[in-house]
Amino acid sequence: MIAVNEAFDRVMNTSPDFGKEVVPLQESAGRVLRQQVLADRDLPPFNRVCMDGIAIDSRSFLQGKRKFYRQGFLGAGEAPPGQATGPDACMEVMTGSVLPPGTDAVIPYEQLEALSEEDGTWYQLKASIFPEAGQHIHSQGSDAAKGSVLLEEGVRITSPVIAVLASAGVSMVKVSRMPRVSIVCSGDELVPVSEEPLPEQIRQSNGYAISALLRSYGVSCRIHYVRDHPGQIGALLRELKEGPDDCLISTGGVSAGRKDLIPGLLKETKGSVLFHKVAQRPGKPLLFGCWENGKVFFGLPGNPVSCMAACCRYVIPWILEGLKGKQAASLHARLSEPVNFSPKLTCFLPVRLVCDDGGMLRAYPLRGQGSGDLVSMQLAEGFIELPAEKELFSEGEAYRVWPLDGSLILP
Repeated sequence: MIAVNEAFDRVMNTSPDFGKEVVPLQESAGRVLRQQVLADRDLPPFNRVCMDGIAIDSRSFLQGKRKFYRQGFLGAGEAPPGQATGPDACMEVMTGSVLPPGTDAVIPYEQLEALSEEDGTWYQLKASIFPEAGQHIHSQGSDAAKGSVLLEEGVRITSPVIAVLASAGVSMVKVSRMPRVSIVCSGDELVPVSEEPLPEQIRQSNGYAISALLRSYGVSCRIHYVRDHPGQIGALLRELKEGPDDCLISTGGVSAGRKDLIPGLLKETKGSVLFHKVAQRPGKPLLFGCWENGKVFFGLPGNPVSCMAACCRYVIPWILEGLKGKQAASLHARLSEPVNFSPKLTCFLPVRLVCDDGGMLRAYPLRGQGSGDLVSMQLAEGFIELPAEKELFSEGEAYRVWPLDGSLILP
């Protein structure tokens, strides 16, 4: 039996890299960018008007003019006029339009009085208004100059990142390929969800739970159910080992019982066991191994809480490492109450996460009936990791939380 940190290091030392693929921009949200993006033009590409109103030459105001003749109108997306705006004139402009030539300040409509006279429309500045050069103008290239780096490889593609990609003209995006995963659920006691179980049977749940957790990170997977028969499990492992999957995950069959067949079958299929059993609760029987072709195998315990805790602590970080994204900020929360855990094991306690009035994240422990208690897990949003070196954990102490949903990972 090895410590949690040693087990984690052995998992991460397999150094996965799922490669790259190109996807349309509209399908890239949530993926990891695998290209550097440069500005193909200045951003903004012109002196951009930031308010609806009029554009003037501020020097005219400094010379005492407060009334300007409306020379014309320039809307967003329209080419500016060839001739400059006169010293006594103004151009009516819209937010997003090009700053007209001969002007250097924009005055919003709210600061003006429109005057209709025989020779046309004039705009009078209100008494309290003193315009300055550059006001309400987004200067050309002030965000980024042409050729400068807009995005570095490894960022997670969020909606603002998509806006930057679109502004740079990137319609097809190079991203990390998502891993292909198969989940193998073994057990003679398991029956399909749609069936009525006998008193000694239970409905299959682990496969659906692990699949849902992986999908919250954008990972699709296939679920396979098999009885506790060495021939059936072995045949499935051999088939999946040679298939397209990057990772195989089994649930159940890794403890010390007569029908816990996974460790032996992994070796029979020429796999290597890198560790089996970790000093943690729940999830002590966790197994991790690999085959010579580079595919890895996570043997998760069959108890639902153990299964989910091990997936959060080991499988998800391995997947995130393979996506080659920038390291996400870790999630920490303060205990809402004291916890006493005397075994010399790392404890993964299911918790509900709540922001208190001060904006701090609080972890509320969910007291269940052991690692097979699904009902108490329904409110859980993660597992708080309590180190093996302590027994008493005080209210207000902060510890790492491993989330049960990918949306809780900060980019």
